[in-house]
Order: sequence, then C-alpha cells, then structure tokens
Amino acid sequence: MEQVNAGQIAEIGRFKNLASLEIAGSESLNDNTLLSLTGLTKLKALDAEQTCLTDASIKSLVAFKNLQALNINLTEITEAGVSE
Repeated sequence: MEQVNAGQIAEIGRFKNLASLEIAGSESLNDNTLLSLTGLTKLKALDAEQTCLTDASIKSLVAFKNLQALNINLTEITEAGVSE
C-alpha cells in the first residue's frame, strides 16, 4: 500500500461529502494532520488502524458527530485517554 503524506491528508479534508475514509497504516496520520479532517462533517466511518494517533487526538475524533464506525486499533490511543 502506498503511503499518504501530510499534504494529501489535507487535500482529503477538502472532500466535505466524504462518508467513509480508510487511511489505515498511514504514518502521516497523527494528532496534527487529523485536525485537517475535522471538517468532514458527513464522515460515518474512519479506519485509522496502525496510524500515529495518540490520546491527544481524542478531542478531534469527538468532533466527528456522524461517526458510526471507528477503528483505532494499533494506535497510541489508550483506554485511559478514552475514559477521560
């Protein structure tokens, strides 16, 4: 699988009608680049498995109000961070 870079993640953030995003395995998806996706208000599914997300991303993830499916396996998001 080809890696997505930070600039490409920012471009994805411009697709306002995007309902599903599979970006698993991208080392470029981190707490900062996730911010460029928070405008995807219609996003229902996000596969962010094995990315560089940490507990600092939780506030950004909560912003996806229509999110119904989220995969954050193999990230640095902890159970303690989620329960805060």
